[in-house]
Amino acid sequence: MDVGLVENRKRKERGADGLYSYYRATSLGGGILERGVRELMREEWELLDAYGR
Repeated sequence: MDVGLVENRKRKERGADGLYSYYRATSLGGGILERGVRELMREEWELLDAYGR
């Protein structure tokens, strides 16, 4: 959560089993899971080269 790879959503009302906290990947986290860091960095470098730094 600190680096933005996952987000947390907490259930507001108490259920029969107590309170719940749900985690899911953010868009950045999902991209890393699907393509890996190296591929995302390569795409970023290509865009920086194409549109200037």
